[in-house]
Amino acid sequence: NIDIKKKPLQILMSHYHWDHLCGFPFFSPAYIPGNKINISGVMPKLEEVFNLQQSSPYFPISFDQLAATITFNQLPAESESFVGAFKVTPFKIHHPNGCFAYKIEINNKKIVYITDTELFILKHDDIEKYTAFLEDADIAIVDSQYTFIEGAKKLYWGHSSIFGFIDICKNSAIKKLIMFHHDPLSTGDNIKNMLSAANDYKKINARNSKFEIIAAYDGLKIIS
Repeated sequence: NIDIKKKPLQILMSHYHWDHLCGFPFFSPAYIPGNKINISGVMPKLEEVFNLQQSSPYFPISFDQLAATITFNQLPAESESFVGAFKVTPFKIHHPNGCFAYKIEINNKKIVYITDTELFILKHDDIEKYTAFLEDADIAIVDSQYTFIEGAKKLYWGHSSIFGFIDICKNSAIKKLIMFHHDPLSTGDNIKNMLSAANDYKKINARNSKFEIIAAYDGLKIIS
């Protein structure tokens, strides 16, 4: 219900792997005259990458044929900045080819978005940095692609499990921990089972923590 002719749609890019990028050529608001879209990110060559994706032979419609007004905002890697009305703080995370998490703040609310990252290979000092970045988030959206066993079999593939994030968040004041970046092969039942296992794990290993665990799904809305 957002009118992006009057109020630009803000898109934050974490990195350029295709599962995070390839949907944009099919994003219908980009084809509507008068729409305003602002794409922000820390990774270099932001505008160049979007143009390349829609160049021959990868796509028949070039980026400059899109009808919306699209602007690019290259963010600094080490400091906070504003994207529209939102204060945005990036955080470099461990993932092949590079990736950035974001802390997004507005009206005394804090959302932390940590997509593709691999907790399995982090050192103690890195874990402390992740913990500090997640501290006091109202909502933390985190990479939960693997079980422990799957993660052990796929070291250096760049993804994590919800169980690792439960360990990181157990001493924080996070309110909601949202499982995100489900494995492409997971069924709805697989995700439900993972959520159930996550809650069981929390009862044992983070019994004093009050945060709620939710599995992300298309159309999920959280009002607080």
